[in-house]
Parts: sequence; C-alpha cells; structure tokens
Amino acid sequence: MKTHPTKPNPHMEDLANLIKGLLEQSAFFSDKQDEYEIVKSKLIYLWNEHLKGKVIILPEATIGSGLAKLEQKSPKINELIGRFYASANNN
Repeated sequence: MKTHPTKPNPHMEDLANLIKGLLEQSAFFSDKQDEYEIVKSKLIYLWNEHLKGKVIILPEATIGSGLAKLEQKSPKINELIGRFYASANNN
C-alpha cells in the first residue's frame, strides 16, 4: 500500500486512536498496593545510589505529570514521587 506523504492515512489515525484509548485505560498506575511498593522500592534504590555519590538526573516536569496523570489516577504514588522530588531538591 502506498500513501502520499502529505495526505493523512486514516488507518494510522485509527491505530493512533486505539493506542491512545488503551493507554488511557490500563497502561498507567492506579495506586494498587503492588504498584505502590514497586515505585517505592525503585525510588529507594535511586536515593541509595545518590547517597553513594551517583548523579541522578530527574526530569524537570515531575515523573507522572504528563500522560500518566498520576495526580488524578494514582494520588498515593504521586505523593510518593512528590516527596522524593522534595528530598532531592533539598540535597
């Protein structure tokens, strides 16, 4: 199948909409206990690496502030990440 580069491909738009719908439904955290514990353990790991002298670079926009919408979908995980950022900024 050929498409002209300047014409939108309706099949690609359908695929993009399908992926977007899937992402909105299930691809992100939801404050389940196992998800919370995994994020917590990874943040502890990063903090320990920092204490060993490793440089940890965090995105300026807080992790989860984009498509993940942690503030609305996972307030507990969002708070955990927020505390991590606050600690990192104080160090």
